[in-house]
Amino acid sequence: MKKAIAVILMLAITNVWAETPLDKFSAEQNKVSKTTITWIPVDDLRKTCEEQSRLRGFSGFGVPMQACAFWNNSITGNSCVIYTPKIVDYWIIGHEMRHCYQGSFHK
Repeated sequence: MKKAIAVILMLAITNVWAETPLDKFSAEQNKVSKTTITWIPVDDLRKTCEEQSRLRGFSGFGVPMQACAFWNNSITGNSCVIYTPKIVDYWIIGHEMRHCYQGSFHK
């Protein structure tokens, strides 16, 4: 019974914060209007994202992910690197591209 309650609670929490491909968001949240995007498909996504996070001075993700993006907004220009698996869907790449314009938008 405790497992069932834990699973239901986890699903409820996931549904509260989960995004769907049909969710709308405001382009007024964009931090930049122009950026250079590099897309790198990789074999081991989790390993790559964790390594890239630490290389940039972050502590890693520590959770499963479907892709990751690293945004750099500097005085010399904006750039963004997206890492995905070699097989990806439109929603995942679109989500990561949003990071390239809006930075960290997750609640």
